Amino acid sequence: MQGAYYGALLVQELIGPNLGTKVVELPSNSNYTAAYGVYENDKLARAVLLNSQVYVGQGDRQNITVQFRGVAENSSFKVKRFHTPTTNATEGW
Repeated sequence: MQGAYYGALLVQELIGPNLGTKVVELPSNSNYTAAYGVYENDKLARAVLLNSQVYVGQGDRQNITVQFRGVAENSSFKVKRFHTPTTNATEGW
């Protein structure tokens, strides 16, 4: 992974301008998925899920299924997908 590239985009999008932001690791039962929650005023404001399965452009691309527990049925979410053509890409969003 191009750590500096992904890291800069992720931090800008995830943390935002609020000085009261707290970032915590969320539980994940996958060896390839990391999850982090951003809390503002002790409420979950944003979350990020990182699929770290390597893909170099050959064969089928792996996917993940995510299930949120403890969220009300009528809750709505805004989803942004960070996507690059391959794991070692240095541009794209």
